[in-house]
Amino acid sequence: MVELAPKPKPKTNLASKALFCISLVLLIATLGLLVFLHFYLVPVKEKEMQSLQDKLTQQQTPLKKLEKELSEEQARINTLSLLINYRKKATPFLAAVEQSTHKNIKWNSLQVDTEKGSLSLSGQAIDLPSLTQELMYLNRSSNFSQVELSNIAIKEGLVSFKLSLQVAPNLFK
Repeated sequence: MVELAPKPKPKTNLASKALFCISLVLLIATLGLLVFLHFYLVPVKEKEMQSLQDKLTQQQTPLKKLEKELSEEQARINTLSLLINYRKKATPFLAAVEQSTHKNIKWNSLQVDTEKGSLSLSGQAIDLPSLTQELMYLNRSSNFSQVELSNIAIKEGLVSFKLSLQVAPNLFK
């Protein structure tokens, strides 16, 4: 019978054993680092990111409020601009009303329709002659036409009345 001789086991050198151990340690360390990053560090960073987003949202909220206030102020400025432009147009008209008013007449209300060129005034006079003089002046004026007197009442020594008239178009330009 033939006897088989066992093959001698190849001897591994110390360097390959050391490289294998180092590779195994690096693999375990890498896996440990991945687990640490995935289960600990990522949630912490996500919480920090959410916190920063919340802070950013809180900072944007005052910014949105400021933008809203700015748009409201812009609307007020536009309205004021329209009023100023209208004032420029109304200045000759108001000057003409002021010049044509008798010294004993006091106006209580004024309604103007610039499109129709009409004017409605209510006021009080100290006496009837003052009111008569006012009517005569308005009828003679080139700035006013179609003068109509209504709602005449005498109360407590004063003459209350209402005037409706047409205004010359050049006073609104």
